[in-house]
Amino acid sequence: EDSGERALTLLKLGKLHDKLHNLEKAIDCLRKSLEISRKIFGENNEKTAEAMSALALALAAHGETNEAESLVEDATRIRCKACGVDSPEAADAYDDLGLVHLSCGHPQEAEKSLVKSMGIRRRSPGKMHKDYAISLRHTAILRQKEGKVSLSEPLLNQSVDILQRQLGKDH
Repeated sequence: EDSGERALTLLKLGKLHDKLHNLEKAIDCLRKSLEISRKIFGENNEKTAEAMSALALALAAHGETNEAESLVEDATRIRCKACGVDSPEAADAYDDLGLVHLSCGHPQEAEKSLVKSMGIRRRSPGKMHKDYAISLRHTAILRQKEGKVSLSEPLLNQSVDILQRQLGKDH
């Protein structure tokens, strides 16, 4: 029987496989999570959108760009509507959208989304939060891919500084 707990557990397992670069297993778990989430939570629910974004990131890494972009765009729309355009969930959605666009070879679209995510995170939770540091890191990755290494280094240094202050030097 399908349940919300099963959908969320498959989501976590899929994200783990993605981090371990087991993309086929990740995609399989994330597709199942999304299918169950749609049934249990509904199409326009934040949990369903989170599964969509996670699947989109894995698909983009696997080279399945058309489906990835479609999913992450839908997920971003859903998360912004369900949680508010200035919410942490919206910031996560724009971050995911930027990363998918970057993976798909669309740096201008990636920049718009990553800057939007960073702006939301700068306002809340603030410039000294680890989520803002993550936005800085993702923007630095974009700059590196654009060949703008000199613009990337200060962003990475700032990200490291924030993370050290928040998590400690040994973390």
